[in-house]
Amino acid sequence: MHWPFFFANTTQFRNRVRDLLRTTGPSPRAVLIDLQATARLDIDSLEMLTELLTELKAKDIELLLASVRAPVRDMLQRSGLADSIGKQHIFLSVEEGVWAFQESSRQESKREEI
Repeated sequence: MHWPFFFANTTQFRNRVRDLLRTTGPSPRAVLIDLQATARLDIDSLEMLTELLTELKAKDIELLLASVRAPVRDMLQRSGLADSIGKQHIFLSVEEGVWAFQESSRQESKREEI
């Protein structure tokens, strides 16, 4: 899905993520959302992301955000959602997000081997 978040498509986006999670096996360890097309977040977008974060946490799935522009990052911080997601899960690019998740997974695997 390559469109910006705003009130008119938040339900469609959340439902698409739910469908993907339901039909993907094994369950993913993370969902990375590319926000490149999103210049700002409205209240509906923030509420949808908050609900999605809650659903993902309940399933032990991390939410990662990538290509986060300054106005979007500022809104995430003002709303408190950046703290809920974890600033370590907010990235400037998709590549950075994927790399950080892979590195985190490698470190976790090493700890489990010990």
